[in-house]
Amino acid sequence: LIQVLMSGMLTLHEELREQKAELFRDPAMKERRAKARLTQLCDTLATLWGSDRVLRSIQYGMRAIGGTPGIPDEAKVVAITFGSVFSQARYVTRIYGVLDGCEGLARNISKRRPKDERLALTIQYCFGGVAFHVLENLALILNIVRKCDENRIPRLKGALRRAGVWDSANDIDAAAQLFWLIEVLAKLYLSIKAQLDNARDTREAQQRGDRAREAVLKKERAVLLLDLVKIVCDAPLAVHFLAMYGKRKGTLSLGVVGLLGLAGSIAQFLVRFRKQA
Repeated sequence: LIQVLMSGMLTLHEELREQKAELFRDPAMKERRAKARLTQLCDTLATLWGSDRVLRSIQYGMRAIGGTPGIPDEAKVVAITFGSVFSQARYVTRIYGVLDGCEGLARNISKRRPKDERLALTIQYCFGGVAFHVLENLALILNIVRKCDENRIPRLKGALRRAGVWDSANDIDAAAQLFWLIEVLAKLYLSIKAQLDNARDTREAQQRGDRAREAVLKKERAVLLLDLVKIVCDAPLAVHFLAMYGKRKGTLSLGVVGLLGLAGSIAQFLVRFRKQA
């Protein structure tokens, strides 16, 4: 995993150096590229998951500030409150997560793929796409119901109490993280496999002297690296939130949670940004 990360970082460095050299050779390209990047950014923000990454970055960025030592207590309270509000705002996009998972099962598991990849993708979409979001949406519904005046919904409150879920929204949300963790592990397997395949194809392109193919593979490797950063950051977060089942404390401090979430969100936004080109 460390070897894959180092290889990807080297690829990103080489790509940035090549882009900088191009700008020096053609100053007019700077303006054209800036306009293209602005259009690409707007197109990314216009997508459901692109805008969700922005909300997630703010959510975890505020948590990172709230968990930073040396910051005044009032600033921490405000930051944590902002983080909670943006977390709730993201539930709107999670509503579509079940449909997104079903679409992945229907369209993205080709029979031409190897059996191990089909299995990993099935696990990813079933657990992370469908099961995770079903539980998350159930927790959302329960939290909304709890905001109602209890005295005005006696029958609904009684039914939820008899079902044992009236006070279970947080536990349902924590239980959902188990499916997120399973999804993360499936994604990690697919990501490392894709990195190794990319490295093999790059070596073959270099042996053939196919510079065009090599350039394409290097750009793909940069995207794979960013995706891997998101996955590596998500794994400890899933364990942390899962450990909060039963109103227990998580495994990480608030500041670490914020930093991991922020790093993963930025990396995933950059993946969406590059794929939008």
